[in-house]
Amino acid sequence: MDNRCEPTRETKKMDRHVPALEAAAAIADERYPAADLVILAGSVVIGLGTPTSDLDLVVVCVEDEDAPFRESFTDHEWPVEAFVHTPHSLRGFMRMDVAERRRSMPRMVSSGKVVRDGARLAEELRDEALRMIDAGPPALSEEELTFRRYCVTDALEDLRGDPNGDEAPVTAAQLAKQVGELQLTLAGAWMGTGKWLLRELRETDSVFADRFVSAVRACGKGSAEALMRLASDVLDASGGPMFDGYRASGKSLLQRFENEERNATRA
Repeated sequence: MDNRCEPTRETKKMDRHVPALEAAAAIADERYPAADLVILAGSVVIGLGTPTSDLDLVVVCVEDEDAPFRESFTDHEWPVEAFVHTPHSLRGFMRMDVAERRRSMPRMVSSGKVVRDGARLAEELRDEALRMIDAGPPALSEEELTFRRYCVTDALEDLRGDPNGDEAPVTAAQLAKQVGELQLTLAGAWMGTGKWLLRELRETDSVFADRFVSAVRACGKGSAEALMRLASDVLDASGGPMFDGYRASGKSLLQRFENEERNATRA
């Protein structure tokens, strides 16, 4: 018996007007017949979908020799990102997200719509995900706060040095990301990447989020002043700029890299 949750055959594409949940169910049946649990998650589920949104599928197989893995494809005229796990690997990835102050996978599991639940896993996993989210992100360490202050300080000085030059759009984008992450860190909130950075900012402080968006839009029109002021304000709230005296050990990073090298050699 083949217990792998791999696509079993090519599927017939349909028009994009097929509803997301209907498409997810068809994809689950046709591509992942061995899956014990399939959850449709992402923007289309929480009412934030756009014309280019994809379907995020959490696919759980009690037994799968290849899991965990993720794969992207287009099916039933929907772009799809599938996150394939065993129950053990899914719990591990949720814990990893939380350790990095993110709730990506716990949110997908807790807020998604169940497409299939043959092994009755959904309720248990959803409860675990909700407990992780309700507990909030880990306590902020002084080391992390110092690091994020340093990142904002460094990016701010890059932009100040050439606010209207060719490099400004790049340095402004980097600064905006660092400012958003520092603000979320100060608030003890969850982190987000890409569009989820703004969504987490809106959920945490809508007034700040509006100011953040206004500053970023102004950068797009050639004025970086608002973003630089915002960065300075966030730095002041966090203890001020951080450059002189900053020190970070690279031993743990080097050790992790060397361990990965050794593991790759053994494989």
